[in-house]
Parts: sequence; C-alpha cells; structure tokens
Amino acid sequence: MKREIKFKAFDRRHNLIREIYTIDYRNKGFLMIEMAGLNGEIHEWGNTIDHVDLIEYTGMKDNKKNEVFEGHILQNIKDKVLFDWLVCFKDGCFGCINIGIDGYLGDFWPVDSTYFFDDREIIGHMYTHPELLKGHN
Repeated sequence: MKREIKFKAFDRRHNLIREIYTIDYRNKGFLMIEMAGLNGEIHEWGNTIDHVDLIEYTGMKDNKKNEVFEGHILQNIKDKVLFDWLVCFKDGCFGCINIGIDGYLGDFWPVDSTYFFDDREIIGHMYTHPELLKGHN
C-alpha cells in the first residue's frame, strides 16, 4: 500500500497543532522544523526541540474524508454508545486502541485498510482535547 508521508507538530508552548512545511535532520540529530505560525512561518532548530511533538499521518481518512493522524480520537458514527478510539503507532503499524469506561485503554487493533475508518469520525486530538481520553461512563 502506498501512502503519503507527512507530519504535523504539536507545539506545547502554545497548545496548538501546526502544519509542517519542512523537517530537516542533519549532523547527529540536529533538527530544523519549518511550520505554520500564528502570523507566518516559524523556524525551530537545535539538537532537541523539547516543546514540539511530531504527529504522523496514517494514510487513512475518516468518514468525512478528514486525514487521520496519530493521536486523533475517533467516534463510531453508527453507534456512539460504543467505544471511542485512540489512533496510535505500535508494533510497526498504525492502529487504534479502544477507550473504555473511565479512560481504560483496551486492546490495540492494527489497521490495514480504509474499512476501519469508514464508520468513524474525528472528534478531537489527545493533545488538544485530553478530556476525550476519559472514555464513556
């Protein structure tokens, strides 16, 4: 399966998910990220960028054709009483972990087709909407 490789960045200083234009790794871990800013572009660089977490695109889209990234929280659209899902990368593949009662994180379900996302929609992201990780009561 061919998929587009792209990332977004969670900027912890401003509690925002930003578009990334360029990621450049050089000289033993030196990193430069060019990303969308509040008023233009932001350039971050250094051996570590502690306030930025990279979020990878899964190659999948939800039922509304929105791109699904790591950390997105998905809801079943046919039966909203069912579990919500946290999108993550584990064991070499993207998948989802069901979010149960009182935030219990259940089993990891690898995702290898668009079928899994057809009946789900993005309701938030774990960084910007951590309250969604609490699950159903």
